[in-house]
Amino acid sequence: MFAAAVFIAVSLSATDAPKLGTPPIAIQPENPPTLPQVAVPPLSIDQYVAQLERLSAIAGEMQSHPEKVLELRASLPTKWGVQTPSGTIEVSTGRIEQSLKRWDDEPGKRSDIAKRMETDLAAMRQQALALQTPPAGPSVAVAEAKLKDVLSRREFHSVQGPTWWDELSAKIRQWLADLWERLFGNLHVSKSVGSAISWTLIGVAFLMLVWLIARNLLAQSRAFGLHLQAPVRRHQSSREWANAAMEAANRGDFREAIHCAYWAAVYRLDEAGVWTLDPTRTPREYLRLLKQDVPQRPAMREITRNFEVVWYGTKPASAGDFHLAVGELEKLGCHLPSVAAIESSSSAPA
Repeated sequence: MFAAAVFIAVSLSATDAPKLGTPPIAIQPENPPTLPQVAVPPLSIDQYVAQLERLSAIAGEMQSHPEKVLELRASLPTKWGVQTPSGTIEVSTGRIEQSLKRWDDEPGKRSDIAKRMETDLAAMRQQALALQTPPAGPSVAVAEAKLKDVLSRREFHSVQGPTWWDELSAKIRQWLADLWERLFGNLHVSKSVGSAISWTLIGVAFLMLVWLIARNLLAQSRAFGLHLQAPVRRHQSSREWANAAMEAANRGDFREAIHCAYWAAVYRLDEAGVWTLDPTRTPREYLRLLKQDVPQRPAMREITRNFEVVWYGTKPASAGDFHLAVGELEKLGCHLPSVAAIESSSSAPA
């Protein structure tokens, strides 16, 4: 009975054993799982190009060595970080991953898929090599010159930065805001109301300043006016004005002497019927009454010029100036005593 049991076990073993010469069947999943993708640190352009060249070589051997697919999957990250002259960029590997998925799904098209992967990797390599060359373009000097040319066009003339007045106004507004915050911050008054009160106070202060300046200027104008109006009528004839001129010259007051000589000439022409006295006329208005063909015009013009320079200007009067006025006055028919004694007295030592 024991022998029968042994015979049956041996028979079953012989039935289940494979026949000689039949290879074992390798059981593989229909879609092998993708190996975990690794992350890599940023690569230089040269390192990135080397990676692409290595992957391209693997893709070229995938047909004859299918195990290279696993090597390609193991070394393929999700994306590459590449350091370029303009900064770090990211390059996705999604297109290669799609080709690897098709490699598993479409066994009959693996030749075309491998060629497409090689083409994609070659294109990525060319793009990487292009990153090593700086982009062609104008130099900095040429770009600046072009920018200046554009900004000098008519449509940009009105465009300008803040002026000194804008900057000053901004500083004043900021100062007012800070001042208002310090003074009235605890009163819970809105900034708009506070700004209105501040500008009102500034306006009042400005108007007061303008009023003070105007009042001061008017006072100075009254004090230092030119007094172009005719003097108070102290003398009634050209002879009286001429005598007053001689008296002032004898005192050494040649400025007053020339002043009296001028009015002696004005009265003399009034007595000659050339014009009528008008106390509101200025010296120039009297002179404009004389036409070019009037014989007295040259002498009156010189007397007026001498009088204006000495009386209204800053030129100090001298005996010589008075002598010239007397000479022109005599041309108008108003004769004065000789001024030789006056000249000698003015030149003698004190």
